[in-house]
Amino acid sequence: MNRNLSSMFVLLLVTITIASVGCDTVKAPPSGRMDKLSADQYPRGVVLEGFDEELVFGKTIVDPTTEDRPMRVAQAVRNISKRVLNIQYQFQFFDAQGRPLKTNQGWKFLNLAVRDEHFLEGAALDTNAVDWRLVVRPAH
Repeated sequence: MNRNLSSMFVLLLVTITIASVGCDTVKAPPSGRMDKLSADQYPRGVVLEGFDEELVFGKTIVDPTTEDRPMRVAQAVRNISKRVLNIQYQFQFFDAQGRPLKTNQGWKFLNLAVRDEHFLEGAALDTNAVDWRLVVRPAH
């Protein structure tokens, strides 16, 4: 009986080995999902981390790129909360194909008083800029 059990165990191991050798274990990684929000619908003014209830955007002034001058943008923003807001903001600039320009500037800081309107300003460093986006977030 011991011999029968040993034989069955060996047969089971051989079967598992043959089955695992025959299986294809190479699998492609999962693919990314497509964004349902089109690029045209993505907002030019993006407010992160809860500031969307405390900031409102007003008038936008855009000086487009010319042959000798890069694009400039001034975006009015107003604090509608009941406290002073410490914000960081950054303008991002894009070429005609929608690619971000590598010459984007870093984050700027601003203390925005209650009910205060301020113009956030940014300028591309490259005459290839044809579009822009403003990102605002809390300054930590």
